[in-house]
Amino acid sequence: MEKGSRIQSLKTPHVMQISQFLSLQIRGKRASEQGSVPGGLVKAISLLCTVWPKDCSEITWNRVSGVFVIQPTGLHQIVVYCDLNSTSEGWTVLQRNRRDTQITWAESWSTYKYGFGNVQDDYWLGMEYIYWIAKQKVYQVRFVIHDSSGTMKYADYNLFGMEDESNGYRLRLGSYTGTAGDAMTSNNPTSVHDNMKFSTKDMDQDIYSGNCASSYDGGWWYSALGPSTIQSNYYIFCTNQ
Repeated sequence: MEKGSRIQSLKTPHVMQISQFLSLQIRGKRASEQGSVPGGLVKAISLLCTVWPKDCSEITWNRVSGVFVIQPTGLHQIVVYCDLNSTSEGWTVLQRNRRDTQITWAESWSTYKYGFGNVQDDYWLGMEYIYWIAKQKVYQVRFVIHDSSGTMKYADYNLFGMEDESNGYRLRLGSYTGTAGDAMTSNNPTSVHDNMKFSTKDMDQDIYSGNCASSYDGGWWYSALGPSTIQSNYYIFCTNQ
């Protein structure tokens, strides 16, 4: 498959975001009925609600960021963190990673597939769930990074798509805009992340002779030992330029 061939056939872009208090977030069409999730009441609420939002953009009744239940098309209900403060529509958080995180990102393929961490704190939602969410619509993705002085910078890509597990959860990105610099798309085959398959310590799918996921202590869409990974506690954090 050539770059962008799967997602160029779709039309209206929706929004997905990643941040270094790391979040990857999406929004889309609104459901006729939605429900939020107050902690351990997920099962009880499930009995009362028949139609769930497909992503956080469909949550309109409660404009406070927090933990919610969504149900992407074709998938069971899942619990996610919704950022409802960034824009007029909500963002579905796929990942968060703080400097003082207790998360160990050097996890296995199966762990990255289904997610890990605490949805109210630092976590990775799971490749399989991200795939099902992202296939519903066209999404935009945002990477947000806070540097050592607390300054926020962002990198937006106007298209976000991901192939299924049989294709290595290959990443598809559109054009870059932002203030953080473009660390994901590149003409340099050793540092690009766009169009790469996802790699973990036990599933090496990069184009490097070694294992980038082991070297960087975290799964990512690696090509070779390039500069951008938001999974590793060591490599993600920037200093002021």
